[in-house]
Amino acid sequence: MLVNTANYISGRVVLFIAALVIKIHKPFGVQFELLESFIREVVRYRSCVLPTVLQDAVILIEDRRYYQHYGIDLLSIARAIVNNLLKNRFEGASTIVQQLVRNFTEERDLTLKRKLKEALLSCLLCKKFSKEELLYAYCATYKFYLSIGFLELSRLENYDWDKLDRYSVSSLTARLKFPKLGRNNYCRYLKRVRTIEIRLEMRSSKLDRRSV
Repeated sequence: MLVNTANYISGRVVLFIAALVIKIHKPFGVQFELLESFIREVVRYRSCVLPTVLQDAVILIEDRRYYQHYGIDLLSIARAIVNNLLKNRFEGASTIVQQLVRNFTEERDLTLKRKLKEALLSCLLCKKFSKEELLYAYCATYKFYLSIGFLELSRLENYDWDKLDRYSVSSLTARLKFPKLGRNNYCRYLKRVRTIEIRLEMRSSKLDRRSV
């Protein structure tokens, strides 16, 4: 509850700052308008229906508090700072919405300026679109190695989109971290697949206990 409240308050503060930046910095406003238009078109011409299990897998492995924040997740940011400083291990803290922004802008430089702009744009998007729409846009436009979006990826990997099971969903979702597979990352990819499977199993078990 405390984390959700903190995320809400921080999101509203960042949103207020973003509104000011739009007024005083024209390039930022233009970029947001282009981003908004792009997502609106993607959502309007939905080429598929995202399987529920795929949505669950993406949220469980990429942004577990997806529906409890306003574009930025303070707990993830705090954890990343601790790991980066104390454990000397680089770790990101981007939410799904922030990743969607990054995929559109294609800006990936490790600078505070880029992260701040990403946060501002993410909060603005959360005001304009529903979380369902943003999740769809993310899944439909993610750039894998030889395909764009999960539907194309599933066809490329010969998965039946209308009959995705837990393993196939886990295999597809793991590709978010490993868009291109090779000798150097295949073992880590398989480990990621298993992690997603376990999280889906745990979620299913919790839902079953609640229904009893």
